[in-house]
Order: sequence, then structure tokens, then C-alpha cells
Amino acid sequence: MPEAKRARYLLDLVRTEAAAVLGHGGADAIGAQHAFKEMGFDSLAGVELRDRLGVLTGRTLPSTLVFNFPTPVRIADHLAAILTAPAAPTTGSADDELARFESVIQSVSPDGFERQVIADRLEKIISTLRQSTPSAPRTSGEDIETVSVDRLLDIIDEEFETT
Repeated sequence: MPEAKRARYLLDLVRTEAAAVLGHGGADAIGAQHAFKEMGFDSLAGVELRDRLGVLTGRTLPSTLVFNFPTPVRIADHLAAILTAPAAPTTGSADDELARFESVIQSVSPDGFERQVIADRLEKIISTLRQSTPSAPRTSGEDIETVSVDRLLDIIDEEFETT
């Protein structure tokens, strides 16, 4: 994507996601140069925006994103810079990555299709895990083929005591 088009796209993306976090109808409610703090963003809203943008960009963003880059245009510029740079390799433990994944799952819209796609992938991952460690005890007597997405997430929470 040409630089000018990419800059506009990223700015629209940031404004759209910020509007969603604040419960506004669309990106037009969010000024490109308005400070997030003046719009009513607090730490929790900032983390939610960071999570949404992280999912959309595939990059790990700092929890202080809206404080480090206090306007939509500043975040869009930051995203442009990091998206043109190679992604940093993940260095966290498997448990850290599962915790990060859990926060991403919580930011997913509850529509059935997207949750089903995630559930299907999780089932494949769990199947692969079970095949590579056949003696691993199951957390639950439930059959992975028939368990709901919500129950699967509960099982993961129970296993890692994240609730």
C-alpha cells in the first residue's frame, strides 16, 4: 500500500477502534488530533484499544499506548512505523503466551462464526498436544468434540488458574 494511503487507512482504523471502545457510532466521533484523555480514555479503555489494535495488526503493543501516543494520528504514525519494521520474535514462556492469547480471545466479538473458527483451531491445537503427550491427564472428563467454546475457555482458565 502506498505510504499516503497506508497513513489514511491506519488513522481510520485507530479512529474506528477508539470509537468502538468509547461506544460511539463510528470514526467520525473521534478527532484525529484530539487527545485520548480529553475523549474520556482511562487506563482500562487504553488497554482495550491497545488489545483491539494488537489483534488487527498482529503486533504486541504497550499497555501505555494511548499515553505514549496521545492522539489517533500519533498512534497511526506509530503503527505505520512498526508495521514496516520486521516483527520482533516472541520471547515469552508458553504460559505468558497463553495469557496473552486469553486477553485476545476476550476482545473477540461474541458472534458465533468468529468464535467457532477459534474453537476449531483450538481443538486442532489440543489434539496435536494430546498426541504429542499421550499420558497427559485431561482437565475434564468432557469430550473436546462436543464442548462449547465458552466451556473450552473455562477449562483453559481452570487449567492455568487465570480466573
